[in-house]
Amino acid sequence: MRRARLWAPLAAALLAGGGAQAQEAALALGRLHEVGEKEFTYTWRMDYYQRLTPHFAVSLGWLNEGHLENHHRDGWTAQLWATRDPRGQRLRMGVGLGLYRSFDTSVEEGGNGYRNDHNTRPLLSVAMAYPLGDGDLSAQVQLNRTLGGRDPVTQAVLLGLLLRIGPAEPAAPSPPARQAGEGRQEVLFYYGQTILNSDTSQTADAYEIAYRRRISPHWSWSAGYVNEGSPEKVRRDGVSLQAWLDGFFLERRLRLGMGVGPYATRVEHYEGGPDRDDVRLSGRVTLAAGWRLAPQWMAHFTWNRTATSYHRDTDVLAAGLGFDW
Repeated sequence: MRRARLWAPLAAALLAGGGAQAQEAALALGRLHEVGEKEFTYTWRMDYYQRLTPHFAVSLGWLNEGHLENHHRDGWTAQLWATRDPRGQRLRMGVGLGLYRSFDTSVEEGGNGYRNDHNTRPLLSVAMAYPLGDGDLSAQVQLNRTLGGRDPVTQAVLLGLLLRIGPAEPAAPSPPARQAGEGRQEVLFYYGQTILNSDTSQTADAYEIAYRRRISPHWSWSAGYVNEGSPEKVRRDGVSLQAWLDGFFLERRLRLGMGVGPYATRVEHYEGGPDRDDVRLSGRVTLAAGWRLAPQWMAHFTWNRTATSYHRDTDVLAAGLGFDW
């Protein structure tokens, strides 16, 4: 019974999007190195923060660890944060601990091909943020350290911006008439480029048609057909199903979200003997941003990662339009 009382507020906050608690988005760039090595590379991460109480928050985001020798690694993060405001709501300090689901493209020994390895490891972060003036924007300094797991173990320092975007839903009741962004259904059309996560990053044109349905202010689901084209080594298309955590901000003009789910594909392999076709089930993660152009039209920008079990991971960068009703 005691455990139920402790976990109930956290579960309610996640399902409802945190109610009136503050929400924040962050983008940071920095420098990363493998622990014990002198080689440095770039790194960046972007995060969505949902404050649960004045001193606790959760974050979902994406971390890119640049290009270490023989390793191109990135992946999604989920962390629980404990924060303090030691100087009267000005300087804020926080410690975050959670999981880093990484996707690592590495060159095999001897330079004969490459691999896409998937691992889950702990991620420790320490951050400080200080407001820039009296607005919603803060400067942020962050230290990241991956823990355990397979090599490489990395450490990074990042500088960035933290934007308070407030509650996704207005406190006052909405007027009876339907407003922009209140449609529960949406049809989306995307066009973009596929990038194969290999040693040479082959590319191809890609497109997607999707249907999305909202089931609560912060949760929705989608189904779509994806064609990733033919980036030399493989041709792939299929059906994607995703659950979405998303929300509207800035008077419902901006939408931010993350989607994850299974991706059933038809695959044509073009190397290593005669061409062959097979059917594969993979995972798909999407980060998306949208900007409302008209009451029922929204421009969308997405980044998609397909995670496979046969070393053919891809990124799909796409832009498109959505119509909701």
